[in-house]
Amino acid sequence: NVISYDAISYSGILEANKESFNKSAVPTYNFDQAKTIVSVGADFMGNWLDTQTYITDYAEARKPENKWMSKHFQFEASMSLTGSNADVRIPVKPSEYGAILTSLLKALGGNVSATKTKYDHKIADAAKALKATKGSSIVICGSNDKNVQLIVNAINSLLGNYGTTVDLEKHSNTKQGDDARVMSLIEDMNAGKVDALLINGVDPVFTMGDAFKKALAKVKTTVCFATKMNDTAEACKYVAATNHQLESWSDAEPVKGQFSLGQPTISPLFDTRQAEDCLLKWSGSDKSFSDAIKENWEADVFPKSGALMFASFWNKTLHDGVLELSVESAEVPLTFAGDVNKAAAAIAKVKSSDMEIELNQNKI
Repeated sequence: NVISYDAISYSGILEANKESFNKSAVPTYNFDQAKTIVSVGADFMGNWLDTQTYITDYAEARKPENKWMSKHFQFEASMSLTGSNADVRIPVKPSEYGAILTSLLKALGGNVSATKTKYDHKIADAAKALKATKGSSIVICGSNDKNVQLIVNAINSLLGNYGTTVDLEKHSNTKQGDDARVMSLIEDMNAGKVDALLINGVDPVFTMGDAFKKALAKVKTTVCFATKMNDTAEACKYVAATNHQLESWSDAEPVKGQFSLGQPTISPLFDTRQAEDCLLKWSGSDKSFSDAIKENWEADVFPKSGALMFASFWNKTLHDGVLELSVESAEVPLTFAGDVNKAAAAIAKVKSSDMEIELNQNKI
């Protein structure tokens, strides 16, 4: 049983896309093709999802020498890097994000009930710009609320943005944490249903605090793979000293169809072993993780590459470090199937207060 956990969760997007399109994935966003951008609390140039890609694409659509420049509306509670670059920036409260998006959906012609907000004139301006650029716009939100993200999906679907500026086929794999499964794991640990737990690459005792630490203490066997004694390592019964990233083999597919290979730049300096090599050894295999990666690429990636000989394909890819394969579009277009009225009803119950706090992530 493998559970993914993200300290900064995007589970709301995953859950909303599961309900909307039966696909639990985070889309990629083509900001270079977006003539109108409406962001509600999403600092996509600073800390929201895959910022490095977004910044480059956004800049491409903001050049005066182009035939057109994107129009950018930013509704946000805190001044952000993204907000400082917007054409129109509207300060709002975090609790108002959902209501703003519901009003925007209604202004675009969506069949949904929406209460009036004090930003309706700005919402009308954004709706006018979006209507004029259907299929060439992006609407996003930084909220981790499934209901809010479902309204976002309804807006992008109504505008025809899927398959152009919002891509669920060539989706991002960088965020796969499932909050519901993590909460279920904690419940199972507290109930004594978990005999062994292996933790790699995350520090949940630090990020979730006592709720996870107390549950962890009830598990018979706990192992933490770590390069240093973090809070989770200290709370586990066993610590497996693992290699540094520069001492390790790795592969990844951060975006569907875009692969990368990582190889060690130095030999291990200390008496450590890569976590994946430990798992192979403990499962009774004498195979090294580097061999496992190579075998997996030969079986799953190489046949899609169009190359004739695996040896030359592998050597070139290992040299380049990256590989991009074409991703076939779905034969059947995405059809939005989310319950907009249920989501809007849940959003309407959110109460505002005179003073609100919004916590922001700093990316280094």
